[in-house]
Amino acid sequence: MKDIISGLIFIFRSFLGLLDLGMRLSSLPSDSLKHLLHLNMVALDT
Repeated sequence: MKDIISGLIFIFRSFLGLLDLGMRLSSLPSDSLKHLLHLNMVALDT
């Protein structure tokens, strides 16, 4: 039972983190958004 609760908390916090990231990205101009996406792709490839 404790594992389920900690799992739900983890998912909830991840969701909040993504939401926060989305808010920040939407307030940025599109050029920097493309730059960030490119950086993420490069980071994932390594």
